[in-house]
Amino acid sequence: IAMQKLDELMIERRVVSMFVDVIPRNTSAIKLYRECGFDHLNIIQLRKNYDERLNKKDDIEILGFNFK
Repeated sequence: IAMQKLDELMIERRVVSMFVDVIPRNTSAIKLYRECGFDHLNIIQLRKNYDERLNKKDDIEILGFNFK
């Protein structure tokens, strides 16, 4: 319901698009955004970690590439 109200506000204010950032492994958020009408892929942001504590152990496949 909140997203419906936000959509109405965006249309009323003539906003032409809205962007959301989501971590690829957060499949629940991706599913929610898809259900709310987000369907245009804009950008993939990559990160290089110099601190190994930031590294993830699980692999994620996106567009045929494997990432951590």
